[in-house]
Amino acid sequence: MSKIAMCVPTYKRADIINELFFLQKELYERFDIDLYIYDSSPDDETEKIVKAWMSLKPNIYYIRISTEMSSNMKVYEIFKGYGLEKNYDYIWMRADYLRFTSNVLESVSTDVKAGMYDIIVTDWDDIYKIGNKTYNDQLSFFKDCCGCMTLYGSVILKKDSMLNGVNWSVLENKYNTPDKVYFSHVCF
Repeated sequence: MSKIAMCVPTYKRADIINELFFLQKELYERFDIDLYIYDSSPDDETEKIVKAWMSLKPNIYYIRISTEMSSNMKVYEIFKGYGLEKNYDYIWMRADYLRFTSNVLESVSTDVKAGMYDIIVTDWDDIYKIGNKTYNDQLSFFKDCCGCMTLYGSVILKKDSMLNGVNWSVLENKYNTPDKVYFSHVCF
C-alpha cells in the first residue's frame, strides 16, 4: 500500500498545473506523494501538460473527469477512489492553486508515515495559528480547525477510518442540491 495520494481537481487551468509541476514536482517526489490531476477541461491543454510531466516523473497521474459534474461532486468521486492507480493510506484532495512548503510536506509525510491520525489538517498559510497539535476532543478540534477545514486542500483523510464504509448515497442526496453543493467537502 502506498502512503498518500494528493488529488487535484482542475478546470481550464493548464498554466496553473504547469506551474505546480515546475515549482513543486521535486518536493512531491522527495516526500513520496503521488500526484493525481483530475481534469474536467473541455479542451486538451491540461492533458498535454500533465502527460509531458508524466514522462519525466513516475509519481504523476492524469484522470479525465466529466465537465458536467459540480466541483464538490468531483471531490466525492475522488474520495470514493475514482481513478486511483494504487491503494493508499491517505487521500489529500486539494485545490490546484495551493502551494505547500517543504516544512508542511515534511510534517504531513511524518504524520502519514506514523499512520496514527484519522484526519490531518493543514493550515496552509498559518492564518489560524494552529501549529502542530493532536486533538482527542471533538469540540476543541472543531473550534480550532473548522475555519481552515472549509478550504479545498486543508484536510487529509485516512482511508480506513474516514472513507471506507461511507454511505455515499446519503451524503450525495443531502449535499448535491443547489443550496448545499459547494459545502459538501465540509461534511467530513
